[in-house]
Amino acid sequence: MAASPLHPLLLALLDGRAADAARAFDDLTHPTPDDERWGGYALYALGELLRAHDVLVRAVARGSAAARVELATVTRALGQPSDALALLDLLDIPALETLDRVLAWRELGATLLALRRVPDALAALKRAWHDAAAFDDPLRGVAGAVALLLGQAYASRGASAPAAHYLDEALARTLPERRLHVHLVRALTRVHDGRYDAAEADVTIAETLTSQTAAAQALLWYARGSVARARLRWTDATAAFDRAACEARASGDVGVELHAALLHASVVTAQGRARDARRLIARATALATTDVEHAATHLRLGAALVLDGEAARALDAFTAARTAFVTADLAREAAWVDVHAAEAHFALGHDVDARLALERALDERGVMGNGAALLPELHLLPRVTDFLASHPTDELAAPFLHDRRAAGITAPLHVRLVSLGRQRVLADGRDVPIGMRRSLELLCFLLRHPGASRADVLLALWPDDDPKRSVNYFHRARHEFNAALPCLHMHFDKETEAYDVRVDGVRFSWDVWDVQRRLSTLDENAFLQALSLYGGPFLPSATTEWASKERTHLEWSLMKVGLQLMRRWSAEGEYRKSLNLSRRLLEVDPFDEGIAEFLVEATLQLEGRVEALAELKLITERFEAEQLVVPSRLRSLAQQIHPTN
Repeated sequence: MAASPLHPLLLALLDGRAADAARAFDDLTHPTPDDERWGGYALYALGELLRAHDVLVRAVARGSAAARVELATVTRALGQPSDALALLDLLDIPALETLDRVLAWRELGATLLALRRVPDALAALKRAWHDAAAFDDPLRGVAGAVALLLGQAYASRGASAPAAHYLDEALARTLPERRLHVHLVRALTRVHDGRYDAAEADVTIAETLTSQTAAAQALLWYARGSVARARLRWTDATAAFDRAACEARASGDVGVELHAALLHASVVTAQGRARDARRLIARATALATTDVEHAATHLRLGAALVLDGEAARALDAFTAARTAFVTADLAREAAWVDVHAAEAHFALGHDVDARLALERALDERGVMGNGAALLPELHLLPRVTDFLASHPTDELAAPFLHDRRAAGITAPLHVRLVSLGRQRVLADGRDVPIGMRRSLELLCFLLRHPGASRADVLLALWPDDDPKRSVNYFHRARHEFNAALPCLHMHFDKETEAYDVRVDGVRFSWDVWDVQRRLSTLDENAFLQALSLYGGPFLPSATTEWASKERTHLEWSLMKVGLQLMRRWSAEGEYRKSLNLSRRLLEVDPFDEGIAEFLVEATLQLEGRVEALAELKLITERFEAEQLVVPSRLRSLAQQIHPTN
């Protein structure tokens, strides 16, 4: 135990009265260095990091060597763990009195954890626990703080049993009103263990304990976002991570802001929002100071590059990230990189290399004991999840699928809505039987018009039906769809009286979104991908006005971008590209005059006048048969190709 009586401000802190301690410190006319030590820590506990730093710098300068411990704590919280370590290196920790020694070993462990030197952190924390385990009131909270960090350290290595033990010890030794941090750390640990219900329960408890400090709010929102991300509630996750970053900026908690930005980036990447992802990654890069933090930014940048069609560049980023993680002995993070590298290899068509990357991830899974920590990452990767879903007995897929079952996940990996050329819903590649014919049209309408009222739905889908009968059709269609696919449900918000589609615990894709996202880039390769994904008219059997407008708009968008590309190719003499594209676009709209002209022009340049005239003859005959009239632009083409005078 401590050799000298405990300072009054420290006693207030140990009793959970940081605000009282800060007020008492502010009331002191001539504070001593020890007053400044514990007054500074009280300010830190209240989230006033910059003021706390200044007070603690003064305490050290005035002769309180032990105040370097608390100064290191604040310095680490300000995102400077290397500087914090330098402060601790100035201390002869074994020579300190018992309490100061425990606090110093604990802070050394926390700083080494921030630097991701986990084995060294564990060694320091075990030394702290050696003395702290015997602490009784009023120092039980100090022992709880050491136990909390031990739980974090073991969790980062995938050692679930010791992590759970020390987190339970932390709860038992921490005052009820100060358990917020313990519950949130345990929630994050349980996410990595695949125990999502338990993680959510911890967050719920933390919500009842939360203080109003920005630092506490930042961690709470970060934990909320992490649970929502793991459960694929991506809208909730993005909102939570955005709030976490705002609160972290307000408190100066660089670590929480950085990691919130990176997980936020991972979600918006999965949503196809590459520009937003790059903005978040740029912010995280500006905050990163350690090799491991920079590696984390490389991981998320690589994922964004894959989305942008730059999988080869992504592999360079993944290599840099993996090297840093392996050097830091972080098997979990290295496995994250490997599953993302598999996604990049699948995108490049390098299936053998993708399998090798998955093999490496399985090796790291063996080190961790299970692959629960990989599940939130796997759900971000469409090609990898498609591989798992379509090869359930493959030796590489089976362990990951086992991890999903062990985590209690029964939802399919991937639900895909097909509405171009066909109307179907696929769960892991298999058709989901949907009762009513209009259910899929209703789903598409709500996806295109989230927040629609019942009146909006009835007017769009059953405009001419008897009102009572149309209401019955609507509710039957919604009920049957929700029963068939609970993970993708049509939700009614009682407050706004509006309907939308909620995705829970599954990756959802829609061929319309895939096409539109690629068309929006105005990139040649992206357009060709969009064209290959276009399977035919939107909801081909739907006769409603709204579906017809959507169908026409999508076809027009394809034609518009296609015409822009062909004008450029024609000017550059790229007639082969123009020929191939014009033939494909005429399958979409056989009566587009502009496309027909480009087809004839390309045929003339590549195959000569005879073939060009033959192609033009087929086109004009189609117009005569279907439209009864040939546009004047096409009639004049024959004269331009082969003048008669």
